[in-house]
Amino acid sequence: MQTPQGVHNSADKLIIALLWAHVPLNCVVSWRVGGSVEMITAATALCAVAATVMWRLAPSSLASRLTIAIAYVGIVSLLLAAMAGHPWQVDIHMYYFVAVALVAVYCEPIVIAAAAVTVALHHLVLDFILPSVVYPGGSDLARVALHAVILLFESAGLIWMASMLRNAFAREGEALQTAREAALAAERIASELRFAKASEQQHFDKQRAFQQEVSARQSELVSLLASKLDQVAAGDLTTRIHEPVDKNFDKVRDDFNAAIGRLDAALRRVNERADSVRMGADRISDAADDLSQRTEQQAANLEAAAAALKEVTENASQAAQGAGHANEIVAATDKEAKATSEMVHKAIGAMDGITESSARIGQTIGVIDEIAFQINLLALNAGVEAARAGDAGRGFAVVATEVRSLAERSGEAAREIKDIVATSYAQVHDGAIMVQDAGRAITAILSKVSEMNRIISTIAGDTKIQAAGLDQVNALVARMDQMTQKNAVIAEESASAGVLLREESDGLNRLMQEFKSGGPSAGDGYEYDALSRAS
Repeated sequence: MQTPQGVHNSADKLIIALLWAHVPLNCVVSWRVGGSVEMITAATALCAVAATVMWRLAPSSLASRLTIAIAYVGIVSLLLAAMAGHPWQVDIHMYYFVAVALVAVYCEPIVIAAAAVTVALHHLVLDFILPSVVYPGGSDLARVALHAVILLFESAGLIWMASMLRNAFAREGEALQTAREAALAAERIASELRFAKASEQQHFDKQRAFQQEVSARQSELVSLLASKLDQVAAGDLTTRIHEPVDKNFDKVRDDFNAAIGRLDAALRRVNERADSVRMGADRISDAADDLSQRTEQQAANLEAAAAALKEVTENASQAAQGAGHANEIVAATDKEAKATSEMVHKAIGAMDGITESSARIGQTIGVIDEIAFQINLLALNAGVEAARAGDAGRGFAVVATEVRSLAERSGEAAREIKDIVATSYAQVHDGAIMVQDAGRAITAILSKVSEMNRIISTIAGDTKIQAAGLDQVNALVARMDQMTQKNAVIAEESASAGVLLREESDGLNRLMQEFKSGGPSAGDGYEYDALSRAS
């Protein structure tokens, strides 16, 4: 039978061998990755030496087991540091879960807790001091918290399983100790019988007559004992000597009954402990199956969430592209609106020039009208003077009449032109007002387009940031899905171990069923009660 001490010795040798195997392993990994080969190798060897020295100084002690567990976690941390900058650095974190599970072979809750606390302190401290040797890309406190929660669940399950196994070992040891004591008692009875027979043989010559009677009684007792022992050998532990015997052999009868009673009680206790072990194995197997099913369900949920998140990420990327395209369109519109505003301002300037030119034309036509009026007066005066001159001034009078007629037509034409220019001036003035209103409207539109351009630019930037954030969340969900799949594999392995333990306990029960056992009787009540109190 494998005892807790034997388990500890085997685990010490296994983990010490793994520690020394990591010295060349960490050296080769550091050399291939391009890290500090000397420092990694020296630190790994130091951890292996410390664990070996403690194992030699205090073998099979709690201090040596704690040192070995912490040294093993330290060597895993050195392997993680050696992988710094390598794409596989994140994958090395799975080795921590393997290390904590490996030290669970000690069946020591404090050793499992020490390994888990060492891992947590390593991640937490180095995440602030030297994050590059823990995770690629710098400090990541959220990832440290996630790993701590997963490590807590694993450690809790391993500590519970170790406690159950320690209790099972303890109960089985007590039952075996009781069986050994019963066997010693039976051997003592046999020795006493042999000694009594030898003593009687020495006195045979002196007490021949008396010896014949005693011999007959002894033969009767021996036959009775042989019959009872045959029943015991056949597996019937309920047999007792109830027949009357010589008072000299009362102690033999009582010792035989007591020994068989203690053996019966011991085997009953062994059977009870085997039942307890089977029940514990059933609970372990059921819990592992339940954990496996829940882990598979969680993996399925994570896979569905990853698919939905991927679709959301693609939609966000498309939205970001659409926002960028809208930003380009609004920017082009803003540019065209600014060009239109400049053209309107130029048109306003041209209309102002036309208005000013119309005013000058009106002034010039007024001067022409005044000149025509003056010419008309001069022609009138010339006609009067020609009439006074008589025949001598007749030709001059004709010229004066033509000049007057021309002056009148010039005045009428000037007035018509003045009216036309006045009408044109009014229309140009109205057009200038309309162009100015259009300029103000275009300026307002330009302001709104600029504001819209700024808002759409902001929306496009925010959409790109959200798309990048969704990509990161999508990657995180994918990593969580991978870790959940690995947890499902571990749960299935735990369920297999529970089934194996249950099969072993069933085998022990079948072995115990070969014996016929009964409840405590008046003859063995004291021994059964004593065994119960000892258990």
